[in-house]
Amino acid sequence: MLYWKSILFGVLILIVFYIIITNRCGVESFNTKPRFALLLTTYNENIRTPMYTDVINWWLNNSNFKIFVIDSYGTGFPHITNDRVSVFSFDQSKYFNEPHNIGQYELFALWKGILHWGNLFNEYDYIIKLTGKYRLPVLVSRLNAIDNNTYDIILQHAGGHEVKWQNTECIGFNAKSIKSIIKYLYFEIPSTYHFEEKISLLQQQSNYRFYKLPEQIEIPLQYRVKQDQGNIHKYL
Repeated sequence: MLYWKSILFGVLILIVFYIIITNRCGVESFNTKPRFALLLTTYNENIRTPMYTDVINWWLNNSNFKIFVIDSYGTGFPHITNDRVSVFSFDQSKYFNEPHNIGQYELFALWKGILHWGNLFNEYDYIIKLTGKYRLPVLVSRLNAIDNNTYDIILQHAGGHEVKWQNTECIGFNAKSIKSIIKYLYFEIPSTYHFEEKISLLQQQSNYRFYKLPEQIEIPLQYRVKQDQGNIHKYL
């Protein structure tokens, strides 16, 4: 009798250990929903199509993410037919009569994407927005290390070049909060503020729960790309 009790106790210990490990590592176990989906923002003019295509395919081959892609240029990615990729494309030039900063365009694209995909985002705990030019081999492990699903916003470690500035190349939103957060950022904070400044204001003035990645994410040399301003990011 004692022998069988020992075996039963050992099995229970293994089950508990398995549940803890799978939850900590973001593995989909039992009927839990996936923790993360990737949302790539792009402006797919012809000169950028090869870069964006390489990035999308890289994420397909190096992660299990469902990948949402927003193209605000209006051409889409008809040559990408993988079921894990969902593309929404629109021409942003039809919505703006005067120039704005890049962050305002991106926030508008996110708002359009949220309206387009609707409740699909609710299938995940977090939607990770990433500028569509980046390949980050360590991002998956950094996200899996986040201990729970109660944060509203996940921030990259880089704070930028000013005190009131939080970089937004990579930023995550709780799927339950993403619509209200993006709506507030786009419609309520003046368009003269950059995306990075708006997130910094949100940190100071809201009750949202933030999680900041504890370290910068290094971009491997072979994946570094030149920015519009001519500089090259080594870290996010």
